[in-house]
Amino acid sequence: MFRKAILTVGLSAFALFILSVCQSPADKTEADVAAIQTLVQTWGAAVEADDIAGILALYTDDIVQMPPDAPANRGKQAIEKFYSGGLKLFSFAVTWPVEGTEEVIVADGWAFYISEYIERLTPKAGGEEIEESGKIIEICKKQPDGSWKFAREIWNSNGPPAKE
Repeated sequence: MFRKAILTVGLSAFALFILSVCQSPADKTEADVAAIQTLVQTWGAAVEADDIAGILALYTDDIVQMPPDAPANRGKQAIEKFYSGGLKLFSFAVTWPVEGTEEVIVADGWAFYISEYIERLTPKAGGEEIEESGKIIEICKKQPDGSWKFAREIWNSNGPPAKE
């Protein structure tokens, strides 16, 4: 009888543990996921519109951006310099996320956004369009007002490494 009681308690505790692990985090809501997806769409629209102020508004003050084949950009001033340089040279058309590649994980005021992208760069001075595809991870931070901003960012191309 005692063994049966211990077994029943043990199985009940195990079942509660499994149920708690399988549930989504309490702070993950459909509203958070939608807000992060909107953040990504807003970034794409701002880049395509050459809107530096709009781009900067989407990043935390302590943003760390890790572009491929370049040093990290730390802080909004470095982000502004990065985008200003690129937007002077190119017009951008962005597909982000690529359908079926998006994943959003939300926990404790942070979100991890993973997807693939396709970008088309058209030289403003004329010339052939450049197309790049790749993958990106955005770590977003929930702000005191409930909005989300990009806090950490890394991406890389699916193409072969640049030849030196």
